[in-house]
Amino acid sequence: MESEPDEHGNREVSELFCLVTTLLDPDAYPLRDFPELYHERWTLETAIGDVETRLRGGAEVVLRSGRPDLVYQEVYALLCVYQAIRALIVAGAEHADLDPDRISFTRTVQAAARHVSDDAAFSP
Repeated sequence: MESEPDEHGNREVSELFCLVTTLLDPDAYPLRDFPELYHERWTLETAIGDVETRLRGGAEVVLRSGRPDLVYQEVYALLCVYQAIRALIVAGAEHADLDPDRISFTRTVQAAARHVSDDAAFSP
């Protein structure tokens, strides 16, 4: 569905979205807030997918830790690596004057992995 041109003559292409919810109080849950919240939800879903699939190695890879405290440590390490990769993405985006969302997480992980040797990763 194409909308009327805005003040700059641009036409936006839009779709009709239907929302089914149990949140029925329009004062507590204004409809105008839902599109941004939906976008935020998918941003979070993508981040979780990046950690589960691209960093951990896929759904079939289980955490190696056998004790709860070590599981916390392993998850914390994954989140630290995720944050470091996101920091690389932001730095690269700023350097190239790009939106960080336009830089692939997977390709950034691959580029970082090519530049880290086993010796550097495991030296005391």
